[in-house]
Amino acid sequence: MRIGVLCLLLAVCGCRKSQEKAPPAEVEVEGDKVSVRTDEGTITVERSGTRGRVETKDGGRFETDNKVPEGFPLPIMKGATVIQGIRSSQPGQPESLLVNLQVAESAEVAAAFYEKALADKGLKTTRTEQKSSEGTVIALVSEGDDVRASAIANRRSNEDKTSVMLSWNAKK
Repeated sequence: MRIGVLCLLLAVCGCRKSQEKAPPAEVEVEGDKVSVRTDEGTITVERSGTRGRVETKDGGRFETDNKVPEGFPLPIMKGATVIQGIRSSQPGQPESLLVNLQVAESAEVAAAFYEKALADKGLKTTRTEQKSSEGTVIALVSEGDDVRASAIANRRSNEDKTSVMLSWNAKK
């Protein structure tokens, strides 16, 4: 999470030459939340380490938590552990939802589950599979009239869990 927060700060503040001063910032601590505001945006992080939010001055938003974002349209495999859920949006652009999971099932089983879930949503899916001594990666890239979605299942040979990354992006 610390690396994620650092990346979020960099995204909000932008990269600057090392000789430039950082923009003036206002820090606010309110209960379990710490917010840092600059003229370029705001980052808010829950002290528990599970939730974070970035808001930019132009209205962009990035929210992360260890839960599935509300309204995520794909089912979550039974027994899955949600590692991270993300909701992001930019003014004039459709919202994007992402979920990172871990499951006990193989990459093949996870991919089959999400291939069916994507088909049930009426999406046309292209499947790409790569197997090696390192493990198995299966990528499902789907598209419909008003949405793009993907599911990537990755199982390394030396691990007992499969990582699954799901995305759901409305088209403009």
